[in-house]
Amino acid sequence: MRIEGEVRVLIIDTGSNISILQRGVSKSEVRLNDMRPYGVTGETLDVKGRQAVSFVLGGREFNHQFLVCSLLTEAEGLLGMDFLKESGAVADLECKKRHLQTLESAPSEWEVAQRKHCTHGLYGG
Repeated sequence: MRIEGEVRVLIIDTGSNISILQRGVSKSEVRLNDMRPYGVTGETLDVKGRQAVSFVLGGREFNHQFLVCSLLTEAEGLLGMDFLKESGAVADLECKKRHLQTLESAPSEWEVAQRKHCTHGLYGG
């Protein structure tokens, strides 16, 4: 992913309801935020604010709100379920692939149920 022209590494985190950036990843304004989310340990995250960030992922440009706080990882942030749902992301765990799609191109429940094997499915091998 590219944020402000720089290649950045973010973790796709389906266990996180929110997307988070570490401080300094984006130069956009950090605005006040009253949200107090909890981390995986159950402790409240030390949120510094919220940033509206434009970025390029998979050749598409997105604008998304990220909370800003320190993370116990070398990654520069997390893409949480808020972004994944909004963007139409699909994670195919069987085939170990992920991609972004528009809602119009999303497979129907029938198509997904009929897929028997990765090389014969909608995503190709």
